[in-house]
Amino acid sequence: MHMHTHTYANRNVERRRENKTALDSLLFEKFTPENRAQVERMVKGLMGQMAQAIAEARGLSVEQVNALAAEGPYTGPEAVERKLIDGLAYRDQLYEEIIPQLFGKNGKKPPLLYFGIYASRVNSTFNKGPVIALITAKGPINRGKAGFKEDEGIRSDTTAAIIRSAANNDSVKAIVLRIDSGGGSYYASDIITREVINAKKKGKKVVVSMGNVAASGGYFIAQHADSILASPGTITGSIGIIYAKLVAAGLFAKMGITFDQCEWNGRKARAFSAIHNWSEDERKDVARLIDRMYSDFKNKVAEGRRLPIETVEQLAQGQVWLGAEAVTSKLADRIGGVYEAIGVAKELIGVAPDATVTVRRWPGLAKTVSNLLKPPRNSDEVSYASPLQSMASLFRVVSFIAASLPRQLINVAMRSTSGASAIADTPLVDDAEEM
Repeated sequence: MHMHTHTYANRNVERRRENKTALDSLLFEKFTPENRAQVERMVKGLMGQMAQAIAEARGLSVEQVNALAAEGPYTGPEAVERKLIDGLAYRDQLYEEIIPQLFGKNGKKPPLLYFGIYASRVNSTFNKGPVIALITAKGPINRGKAGFKEDEGIRSDTTAAIIRSAANNDSVKAIVLRIDSGGGSYYASDIITREVINAKKKGKKVVVSMGNVAASGGYFIAQHADSILASPGTITGSIGIIYAKLVAAGLFAKMGITFDQCEWNGRKARAFSAIHNWSEDERKDVARLIDRMYSDFKNKVAEGRRLPIETVEQLAQGQVWLGAEAVTSKLADRIGGVYEAIGVAKELIGVAPDATVTVRRWPGLAKTVSNLLKPPRNSDEVSYASPLQSMASLFRVVSFIAASLPRQLINVAMRSTSGASAIADTPLVDDAEEM
């Protein structure tokens, strides 16, 4: 089969193996046969899961759901007629119908709360039973420390320090690591995985809960957990490596931008240059590095999941799997979400299913404020990888300036910001939920 490729991009890409398709949209104008096969398999699997769930919830057969899916979309009345929904109502009409059913016609209308606020008020008692640390790892995986932006993704130094601080805390008996990531840096993923392994060596049970995606590096950081839970439709696997560099020499030339170079003993110094394609020797060097990473990835999967390396090779090659398929192939242990993962953690630490434990979002609010006011003493503390270090330095500067001001000015300032002074008198408790 002929497949047109962008040769200028193809020239600077190495991957292991054909199913590692992260950059296919830059390399090919259409699906490769390998990518088409796995995408069609996943679409079929997801549609099957969806049809089954709708059939069970709506009292229909899978065949009926598939037929309805093929004929849609539907108007509201048509959806009611086909039993896809129960009725039509505006927001106020829905409340008028539901509230009397719950509290009686003459009952007082209760305050309406978002579920998260309601849950935090219901679970307002802290420090009952063993502590399970809940750590979230979401977004692309990269090296370094996290800043203040919420969309920065997973940073290796920060996430490793958070896991390390939970592992060093005597009150923490288990860690639930919630992963929602399509991967990223091999090095960064390896650093985080090492901390998962070290946490287990310190006697902590580690349970992974996979979100929408836990693939490539997202699977890498999951592989050594004591137990891995995935949703049926989680996209996972992608055990493989891809490396590419963008060569923009043509673009620069069109813009009239030119480059020159001086080098010493630099036969391969330009291997990662953005204005030169790989030479044959440079490509061989990159291929050797990629092979080593791919081999390491497979070996760690085999070790973490206790699978023969031959089995791992069949499951690897960059192939992507649904969560249900991963459980069947033993890349994951069972189907479930965060709450089921917490249940598994309780089981692993020998706590009865109905016993109370404290699930604490790690590092939590109190530690965040502590980081703001106090710099880390060493790299074992979570504040080591926190951007709040710089704020701690800023706080010390502000404190020094304040100490130099006349007392009268300080008193005026304190009176004008009396609301802020209450922070010091308010006990801080980590975010926690009882389970």
